[in-house]
Amino acid sequence: MTSYYVDALRNLQIKPTQSTYKPGDRTQCSAEGNPEPSYQWQNMVTAADIQGDVFDVSEDMVNSSYDFMCTASNQYNSIYRPV
Repeated sequence: MTSYYVDALRNLQIKPTQSTYKPGDRTQCSAEGNPEPSYQWQNMVTAADIQGDVFDVSEDMVNSSYDFMCTASNQYNSIYRPV
């Protein structure tokens, strides 16, 4: 019999973390846990969602006021961190 363990999501990291971003910058969200999490970025101003662990900064994001948050989720829990 194969045993399957569940490990709650933890250690959410956003790299690189910068005080200022420019167009073309890439930011990645990662977390530890089992099963592996899925990732979603959310624009806290417009409520638009971006699926995936990598977030690419665009020109219009730099020229406007945006706040983003990364959420890592699996079937057992979710954790999040604003950028």
